[in-house]
This record gives sequence, structure tokens and C-alpha cells, in this order.
Amino acid sequence: NCSLFQTKKHPNWIDKNTFRITAKARPNTEITDTEKRKSSCKEHAIIMAQYKILVQFRDYDKPAPNCGCGSGKERMLNPAIKQAIKNGTIIALTYSARQYCSITYEIKKQGLKKLVTEKLFIEKK
Repeated sequence: NCSLFQTKKHPNWIDKNTFRITAKARPNTEITDTEKRKSSCKEHAIIMAQYKILVQFRDYDKPAPNCGCGSGKERMLNPAIKQAIKNGTIIALTYSARQYCSITYEIKKQGLKKLVTEKLFIEKK
């Protein structure tokens, strides 16, 4: 069992169960209705936030140098983490005059930080 090599600290951890991130997006340029532009932008911002969370969580999956890791077995994202990211909530949302938006997206799960640092990926069966 390899220990993880943490490349940087993430200030996005609010506590051991909560992770927050901000994301910005712009609406679909083909949409002219203001409310539909806002909805489009919000959807894009959520996807961007979820992607940014995955990118930051991957930093915790870097094995320590010379640990002999790498069994070659296929792995997948831990379903509990995947579900937590999917079930995140927008806790702040702002729009510009052109319906560009900025969100703060939060995910909460009991023991989330421990899951991310110890079991981000699991072996595929």
C-alpha cells in the first residue's frame, strides 16, 4: 500500500467533509432569451466546477516517489466520490449584464477528505 504524495495544499477544503470551488461560464451564444441564457450559463458553470474538482482531487492520487506502485490493474473513480461531486450544490451565483455567470459549488460528504486522500480510485472488477 503506497502513501500518497500531495503536490500542493488545497485551500478549497472547508473542513474534512466539505469542499468548495468557484467556476465561471458564459451562455450559449446562439440563445437570445435572457432567462435561457442564464440557465445555459449556469449549466456550463456546474460542469466546469465538477471538472475542476476532479482535476484538483487527482493531485491526491500521485504516488510517492519510488514507492513501487502501479499494479497495472484498471481503476475507476470511487463511486461515492463521483456521487458527492454530482450531488453538489451551488451556494453562490452571480450574473453579469451579458448573462455570464460565476458560481461557488460545494460538495459535502461525511469523511470526504479521507475518501479523496485514501480511496479516490478503486480497482475495476
